[in-house]
Order: sequence, then structure tokens, then C-alpha cells
Amino acid sequence: SAPAAREAVNPQDRAQRSITNFSPALRCVDGLLFNAGVRDLTMVMDDMRDATQKVPVGARDMMTSAVSEMTRRSRAVRLSLIGGGGEGGNLLQALQQAKEANVFAVLPEYTLRGSISQIDEDVQRTTSTLGLTGRLLGLRLGNDARFSVMGLDAAMLRTESMTLVPGVVSKNTTVLRRQETGASDGTATLRSGSAVFSFATTRSEGTSQAARNMVELAAIEVVGKLTRLPYWQCLGMRDDEPEVQRETEDWFLAMDEGERISFVKERLRERRWYDGALDGQTNEGFESALRGYRGALGLTPSGPVDLSFFRRFVAMAVPPGPLAVAAAPLARV
Repeated sequence: SAPAAREAVNPQDRAQRSITNFSPALRCVDGLLFNAGVRDLTMVMDDMRDATQKVPVGARDMMTSAVSEMTRRSRAVRLSLIGGGGEGGNLLQALQQAKEANVFAVLPEYTLRGSISQIDEDVQRTTSTLGLTGRLLGLRLGNDARFSVMGLDAAMLRTESMTLVPGVVSKNTTVLRRQETGASDGTATLRSGSAVFSFATTRSEGTSQAARNMVELAAIEVVGKLTRLPYWQCLGMRDDEPEVQRETEDWFLAMDEGERISFVKERLRERRWYDGALDGQTNEGFESALRGYRGALGLTPSGPVDLSFFRRFVAMAVPPGPLAVAAAPLARV
């Protein structure tokens, strides 16, 4: 019958949604972006190729899915997918064609690109064997473990000049293990005959799933670094860890005094504590908003915008400021 035929050819298991180790972290970053009020970061996706030609995965589509998952609530990133990947020249040609066709009202400010840049197979191999020999039975037991390393690099560029945004990069590696255990070369003599047996079990960590994990981690890092939000909190890292301290110090030292004031102004406005001009100059409205925000952080009202304050300002969340508009109550019919 037709139902029986369909049952015979269809898979027995239903399709499953891909859940990785970084799925909760993607939603966490979405919450950070939403709470910070970050909107309309315009990006275009360049190639996410496999430079090793040994990991045939759709890394570009994986990155697209990761960015989509990371902006479900915040709508912080507007990601454009044009061109078919390839070298940077192909992207520039696609951008030029899109500009001539009026695809973009404004050219995307940033370009995201990366590649699976490394795969070192069998960087370490451990083999152990145990053999037993008897009058009627011979047996050899073996265990073979092999380790490979796969790496992914991603970076953010300014689209107009195709220059690197300093510090907005992700470079991570994953160690993959392949382990095989088994018994072989066993011969048992039974009267006038003999029997030979061999069996093995193999456990291998999938390169495709590892690539998806690294792509999602790269999405978290480049967007977190670009927006200077505490993305490390979504990865289970503490604010006082040395790597995090170096990261925030780099952010602070990379800006001059005017850029720091502009950054603080923009973040205060996103958090509804300030509604003035976003320039590098101080004014009474900014000073008043800063005093209120310092109090919300548990600091004294007056003080400099130094590294200690900057780290608290970036990492600690406070409730929306006095300029936040309360939701209007629904009218009763």
C-alpha cells in the first residue's frame, strides 16, 4: 500500500534543530544588544571559505544563521548577503553592481569575512597494545587515539576602505579526537579447525559540528568587540579574568579623550540617561547624566572617565535612565 511504501522509504527519525554549545550564548548576546539599545549595525557578508579544502561545510550559511539567532530580539545587525563569496575582488565587484542598481540606500558600514584557516591532522597520536598468547588462543587488544587541530579566523573590515577594524577579530582552534579500540588477530584452534575474529569500535568527533561551534563563537566575538559590550559574560568568563582585563584595557587605550567622551555619551543615550549631542566635548547635560549613572554604578557622583570607571561602565548593567518612556497603558474598549 502507499502508506507502507512511504514508511519504508522515509527516515524513521524526525529532523532535529541544531543546538550547539553556543546557542545560549547567542541569545545572551542578543539580550545585551537589546538592553544596550544597539540598532542598525549595517554589515555585508564576504566569503567564509575553507582555505584547507578539507572541511567541506557551508561556513557562510552557518555565520548567517548565527547572526540571525543573535539578533532575534534586538534587531541590532542588518546583514546583507550579496555576491557568491570568493576573493575580495568579487565582493567589491558585487558591491559596485549593487550600488549602481540602488540596492543600498547607504553602503553597509562593515564587512564580515573569515575562513577555516587551519587543520593539522594527527598532531598527536597515542597507541597502546596488549597481546595474550596461549596454546589454544591468541588475542591482541589495541587502543589508538589521534588528535587533530582545526582553526577558524574571522575579522571585521570597513567596507568603504576595506581596511581592518583593529581588534575586532576572532581566532580560535578546536582539538578533534578520533579514538579506536578493538581486538584483532585472535586465533582459536578448536580440534581440527580454527576460527579467526576481529572487531573494533571507533569514536570520532565531527568536523562539521566543530566548525559550526567555531563560527558561532566567532559571531559572538566580532559583534561583541565591535559594539564594546561584555560578550565574555555570555561565554561564562568573569569580568576580572586576565584576558578580559586586557580586552577592556585595549578598548580604553585605543580611544583618545574625545573618543571616550563620545563613546560614553552614545552609551548613555542608548541607556536613556542622556539625550544631547554625540560629540567629544563635555557639557552640563552630559555631566549631569554621568553623575547619575555613576551613582547607579555605586560610585561617587564625581570622578574621571578613567580605566577603572570604563571597565565598570562596560561590564555592569544598570536600569534604564530617567529618560526611558514607560509603555502607555492599553485603552479599554
